[in-house]
Amino acid sequence: MMNAASAPRTPSQVRIIGYGCSTSAGPTTLDFWNHLCEGQRIQSGLWPHSTLSIKDQIIKNLCLSWKQIHIELGARVGVIFASTKGCIEDYIWNPTPPLPSQNPYTEILSGWIKQVGIVPKLSLCMSNACSSALVALNLGSQWVQQDRVDQVIVLTSDKIGRFASRGFESLHALTPTYPKPFSAERDGLALGDAAAVIVLGKTAGFRLKGIGIDTEGFAVTRPSPSGASLKRAYERMTSLTDGVVFQPPSLIIAHGTGTPLNDATEDQTFESLFPQQRIPITATKWCIGHTLGASGALDLIAACESLLHQRVFSIATTKSADPQFQGHYLVNEAPLPANNLESVLISSLGFGGIHAVAEVAR
Repeated sequence: MMNAASAPRTPSQVRIIGYGCSTSAGPTTLDFWNHLCEGQRIQSGLWPHSTLSIKDQIIKNLCLSWKQIHIELGARVGVIFASTKGCIEDYIWNPTPPLPSQNPYTEILSGWIKQVGIVPKLSLCMSNACSSALVALNLGSQWVQQDRVDQVIVLTSDKIGRFASRGFESLHALTPTYPKPFSAERDGLALGDAAAVIVLGKTAGFRLKGIGIDTEGFAVTRPSPSGASLKRAYERMTSLTDGVVFQPPSLIIAHGTGTPLNDATEDQTFESLFPQQRIPITATKWCIGHTLGASGALDLIAACESLLHQRVFSIATTKSADPQFQGHYLVNEAPLPANNLESVLISSLGFGGIHAVAEVAR
């Protein structure tokens, strides 16, 4: 396990050389991408009912995600599993639970490694709330840059169960209808299941320009309204990365949960970072729900797909943006920008004050 208190360098030569995901939209990245582009919201963000344990469901869907990636691995491979809660629910609801053989994270990592037959040189589990994916990608990029491995496979997944759903219910954070990010009528988030795999290396692929991480002590379950911590994460990304010139991104994929506090914090941050620049802002959680530790990886995959297809998707469930917000939000009826995408910025906000940003470019 690792804490995200620091913001290490993420050099520009690190690239995203493969990715795949399985969501409630379907078992492939194409399913996810098509739902975003066609404005189709998932009625339930959960995977189909299964009699499998949460551990086995996560391993199964990580394997489905991995099968979408067709690359040749080098002799030295690192593997990182990142999740908000792993398979803890396989134990906490059992009145006489068997103790996990390792822990609720390592069991999943070990199970996946065994299933796919990889012998990693380095392996690690991480849990940093809803910023888990970006924190893991940050560490993986260091391993590649330091030449400790040739590639790093970052696994991310969370399966929603009673533990997570009741927790969000207790915070009154769940929408009674459907999520409407950045709308004046937004009233909460929806939860979703997902697994995603992203492979980092130095060969041809999308350039991971940088990742920035910041932690704040404002509150356990919400960010500071000023957005100071998320802004610091961006500033750390741009100041601690060697050899990269950061221009304003072509597109922002926001965390965009649809909760009153989260969306306001992001609007404040983006306006502070890019005043009067009218950068298009969109989001994915209106479609598949908030997938906790996997959410940053899914947003990064959506960013890569946008760059690949030179296409932008809207926030289909939001008819108009909150008039108090200053950002240029791609809501349902807004015209989409011309296809001229060079880079995409994504943001992740996590419980415990762990916030992160990442930027990917062609």
